[in-house]
Order: sequence, then C-alpha cells, then structure tokens
Amino acid sequence: MGRITNESLEFAKKHLNRYYISDFFPDPIELEAVWSQWEFVKARLLTIDITEGYETHALTALPWRKHRGGYRIVHQLEATDCQIYVALAFLAANRIEQSRKPIESGIACAYRIQIDEGSYFSRGNGFETYRDRSKALAGQYQFVLLSDIVDFYNQIYLHRLQNSIASATNASAELATDIERFLSKLNQRNSQGVPVGPAPSIVFSEATLTDVDNFLEDLGVEHTRYVDDFRIYGDNIQHLEKIQRDLTLYLHKVHRLTLSSEKTRILSTESFVATELENHYELEKAELFSSFESGGDYVPAIGEALDAAIEDKDTTDDDHVQVPASVADRALEFALHKAKVIEAFTGLCDRSNLDLGLARVLLRQGRFLKLPELVDLCFDHFELLRPVLNSVAFYLTEVTEKYGKDAMGAKLETWIQNSSQLSDLERIWIEWAILKQNLFEISPTLKQFINKSQNISSQAQMAFKERNVAWVRKYKDEVFALSPQSLRAVVYASRVLPEDERKPWLKQLKRSLSGIVDIALVDWAINHVDAKNGFDDLFDDDMPF
Repeated sequence: MGRITNESLEFAKKHLNRYYISDFFPDPIELEAVWSQWEFVKARLLTIDITEGYETHALTALPWRKHRGGYRIVHQLEATDCQIYVALAFLAANRIEQSRKPIESGIACAYRIQIDEGSYFSRGNGFETYRDRSKALAGQYQFVLLSDIVDFYNQIYLHRLQNSIASATNASAELATDIERFLSKLNQRNSQGVPVGPAPSIVFSEATLTDVDNFLEDLGVEHTRYVDDFRIYGDNIQHLEKIQRDLTLYLHKVHRLTLSSEKTRILSTESFVATELENHYELEKAELFSSFESGGDYVPAIGEALDAAIEDKDTTDDDHVQVPASVADRALEFALHKAKVIEAFTGLCDRSNLDLGLARVLLRQGRFLKLPELVDLCFDHFELLRPVLNSVAFYLTEVTEKYGKDAMGAKLETWIQNSSQLSDLERIWIEWAILKQNLFEISPTLKQFINKSQNISSQAQMAFKERNVAWVRKYKDEVFALSPQSLRAVVYASRVLPEDERKPWLKQLKRSLSGIVDIALVDWAINHVDAKNGFDDLFDDDMPF
C-alpha cells in the first residue's frame, strides 16, 4: 500500500529537528517553512501512496574529501523525501534490531537501535564495545583477519536489502518492498546504493550486514564488526585465508559487494594489539574519549552553582562572591578538562594524517565548551581538517562571539584570499558559517564571497538578512527559468518585499506549483510577519528612515 503513519512522521519531525537531513550538508533554508506548515505537510504525506502516487526529487550528490585522500560521494535529500525516509526507517528499526546478533555477543557493535525522542541510537555509537571485544578475542586467538567493504553505502544492492528487511520484520514484507521502491526512485531506478549522510541509511545498512554476520557464524569463526569493518579471528593463517576467499565470494554473489584489497590483511594478534589497540596514541585517545564522555555536564553544573552563589551573597559585601568549595573544585576540574581539549587538538593538528573520529569529538567539545583557543589552529591547519570541515564550521559559529566577530571576519578574509580551490560542498559550509554569524556585515570581502556564490540559497539568505528588495526583484519574474532549489531560495527571500507586491506575486506563483514543500514555502512567505518589527510591512520600503 505504501502508506506511512502519523507516529512515524512525528518521529521524523523530532529526528530532523534534533539532528539533520544529511551529516554532510547544512539543512536547506526551506526547512523552517516546512515546520511552520507542518500540519499541512503531514496531512499531505499521510494521504499519498509513497510508492505509486509520490514522485521523489533528485538527490543532491557532491564529492566530500576523505581523510586518507580522494573523495566520496555524499547526499542530501529534499525535505519531504527525507521525512519519508526517516519515517520508513522508524517503522522497520525495532524489528531490524531484533534480527541483529545480541548486543552481548559483541559482534554487531555499531549503533545499536533504541528509539528515543527522535533518535534511533540512544545507546551511543558502540565504538568502545568494538574495541573491547577486539581486544578480548585477540587474547584468545593467534591471528586476526582485518577487512572492510569498498564504498559500502553506495554499493548496497537494494533487492538484497529488501530481502534482509523482509526477513527481519517477519510479517512486514510490504514495508520492505515500500523501502526498496522508495530507494529505487531516489536512485532514479538504479538498483544499488543508499544515500550517504542521512541517519536512516545506518539502520538499513545494519539490516544488510546482519546476513553477513550470520554467514560468518555459520563458517564457525568468531568475529566482531563496526559498520563495514570486520575483524575475524583464528589460530591458523591458511584457515583465515580460506575464510577471506569464502567471504569475498559470498559478498559478491549475494550482495554485489567487494572487500577492500588495500585494507585487507592478516596479522598476528600480538602485533595487532601492539600496533592498533595499545600503542601510545591509541591508549591516549581512548583515555581522552572516556574523559570527554564524563565531562559533558561541567558547563551547566558550574554555571548554575556560580549563579546561585552570586544570588545568595550578602549585598553589603562588595569585595567578592563566596564560592562554595565544591563549586571551586568543580571549576578547577572543568579548567583542566578545557586544557586537555586544547592540548589534544594541538596534538591532532601536529600529526601528518587526520584522525577523523578524534577530530570530530574534539571540535564538538570545543563547540560545547565555547573554546576560542582552537580557532587559530583550525585556520592554520585547514588542509588537514578539510575532511571535517562541517564540524569546523559548526565550531567556528559557536565561538565567534568569544573570539570576536571582527577577528573572525579577518581570519576568514585572509583564509579565503590564500586558500587553495574549494570544492562546491566546502564552499557551501564556509558560506553557511559566514551567514550564520552575519560576518558579511563587517567585511566587504566576505560579502563579495557570498555574492559570487553559485549557490543561490546563500545569496537569498544574505538578501533576506540585508532586506535587499532589489535582489528579489531581479529574480522573481524569471523564477521558472531557475532550478527548483533556486526558485525556493527566491521565495524564501521574497519576505522582504512590501506586502502589496509580495502577496499577489506569491499567490499567482502558487497556482503553478504542486510540490508539497513548494506550496508550504509559498504559504509561509505569504503569511510572513516581519521579524524585525513584529508586524507585516506596516511601512512602505521606500520611506526614508
């Protein structure tokens, strides 16, 4: 039948508000309108057949730099496509989790599914479980076969995914077929690949790999897995070589997947532990990860305690605030934690190869703690940090006020003038950071950087922030010559037009539109209330003030 449910769509709303449409793209500007018009959007999605009566939109696919060199293709879905994708994964997630090897087995370690407040994975990412299980098995066997799958998400065979989901969800073969058909539409009828970036793809990838876990278990070998990274153990090299051949053939015949020849090797477990689990760097990193997990509540706890101390102080005592000893101890602990983050990030930048996971964790810590001390390192080591530029952009926007807007603008100016050529997606993230903190207001260079953008959404956001009526008028009479995304950008910025110009134009435009998001966006723009004044265009935009 191809219908999704109210519960699954409400989960999708929570998920996308809490997280993102894609891990590799900023959320599209029209998402604000979608949430504003949510009841309309949801009602339309609940009444359509997503496999027959709904046409998906073209995936945005761009290259993203990999930390070991080269690029991978990453994706962003249109807003309603992503809501449907999240909803479908929600409907299948719990049964997929039940079909996986039990968490106690230490086999399928990554992203154990537990639905909670918009999250599929409230138990965390499972990497520490993977590391601990790897070490435990290394103590039991003499050798380990290490391997992973080439370009895994982009190569997942959709019909086998459908089989895996149907098997996992038991009686819900219809749901599995809906998922296959929806993904096939997204792929323009291509039979391979799930989008790289959205969280539901993690859920569906685990459905595929459960079958591979069962295959290895049937071969009588012990293994552990983190997403598509396999560690298979044994006491005989020849036996592990045979396992490698068997696994290679099975992946090809059944799933059309291939093991990476560059990353596949057999090591003695003694060497594996020494070089990959317990070398100085790995031990230090594990300790850092552990301390960061426990340090997450320092900021609010100390802030609340200090505020309380200030409120309770004697108003006649103008010399100082008496801070409780427990709070002072906590503040010292917090200061040491900040110093550890700064030291670790400095060490990360001094390495020739980027540690992707650690870089993301440290930038997230810097963002959460609002540490401006990492800013200069980000700009000085931009080439190294390119694979985590999204995390860098999030970090920079959180610390701009502390670092100083003028100083941040100057840094970006110098970097733009001296940097090597940016990829399209890297430029999008830099534009996003500039727009997020309105840095174009203090820098003609940054303003020109946005004006020269090929991404009309960035230009539209700046036009709206500057109340640039001329920019909108330049495009509004030729919107049908623009791409669908560019049309939405013009509608987004049209809110700066005076009411007697904006509303008639948008109402006429609406008659030519059929897409759910397009209609929601136009209605939102028609009903726009000026955020600056709290009312809708009371004054004509030509009045001299």
